[in-house]
Amino acid sequence: QAFLYFLKKITYWNDRDLSKGSPHRRLVIKSPVHTSRIPYLLRLFPKAKFIFCYRDPYAVVQSAVHMAQSYYWYTYLKEPSDADISNFILDQMDIIYKEYFRHRDLIPRENLVEIKFEEMEQDIATTMRTIYDQFSLGDIRNLTESAKFKEYHAGMSDFKKNSFSGLSEEQKAVVKKRFAFIFETLKYRM
Repeated sequence: QAFLYFLKKITYWNDRDLSKGSPHRRLVIKSPVHTSRIPYLLRLFPKAKFIFCYRDPYAVVQSAVHMAQSYYWYTYLKEPSDADISNFILDQMDIIYKEYFRHRDLIPRENLVEIKFEEMEQDIATTMRTIYDQFSLGDIRNLTESAKFKEYHAGMSDFKKNSFSGLSEEQKAVVKKRFAFIFETLKYRM
């Protein structure tokens, strides 16, 4: 109930400046943890659209470690050890991917797009076109030719992607062993 109430509040806030009679804006929830909640989300929103953007498991772990080192310390009541943080990251990733792979067939094919991050990074326009076509969202040019999109795109011209130190050989071995099922399912090289 709390989650649904939260989403209603976000939707209300998101639509606050729409004129009467305008269609609601779609709410996009992009927290990775929701990837493991497909049955629950489908119960709440049977017509929901799902975009699963995936990437190389090594890069996912590197990104998660970076996030933990940069932001998690704000939430600690007691400082965890490096092993605690590492175990949390690996356990969370394990749960999320296993749950997604177990339940993704519950999503009607017309409501699911799976996108390889590396391909999206190389050609965002094709990725967006794929999403718009799959979900019948209309002509992508309505988005790409809008003033808001052009302003956003121009603002991203100096965006620099985070760079991470590489995983140690020991860390790579752990990722390779624990997440062989992800490498195999998503066709990444170990």
